[in-house]
Amino acid sequence: MLALALPYLGLAASIELIAPDQTCHLDISTAQPTGTFSIVAVRGAEATCGPGLTGAEFRVEGLSSDWLVLTTANPSAVVVIGSPFGNGVNIAFATALMDPSVQLFSVTMIYTLAGEPPPTVLRVVAKNPSSHPHWACPLVTGGDCPCPAIACLTGGLLYINGDGNCLVGVAPATWSGVKQLFH
Repeated sequence: MLALALPYLGLAASIELIAPDQTCHLDISTAQPTGTFSIVAVRGAEATCGPGLTGAEFRVEGLSSDWLVLTTANPSAVVVIGSPFGNGVNIAFATALMDPSVQLFSVTMIYTLAGEPPPTVLRVVAKNPSSHPHWACPLVTGGDCPCPAIACLTGGLLYINGDGNCLVGVAPATWSGVKQLFH
């Protein structure tokens, strides 16, 4: 489905990892070895030329085998192929979701070893392999275009037991830069 679409660069749109306190920081300890967070497409519905969000493709990297991860897809999803952890996931919706932020998955993490969980950084990156060979980034699809519209988004971070900047830098694309992609 994604391989034939022409991408549109969405600015300031991202797939974020959001802790219950609405930040990118999650504390997990031996006293509380379980934590939850959400994977959310922020401004994904605005990122493509078509209105709404109809799907996403990405993976989350940075998790060691010391963690047990349970994911639950948005109940509105009609197709989920793969997992956000590992090689990645494709998630699709039957109708375009128009909300500015769409929860794609809820995630529960359990640290399985004795002792304090080490500081860990999770990052949203491109699915491996990406279904669109020219776009090595997290992707969303939009609705109601002659062909599926694709947007390349930035990927968010989640700091487990650590500190870091929650903001992900976005560099605006220039028209000359976009034209060079097709030469």
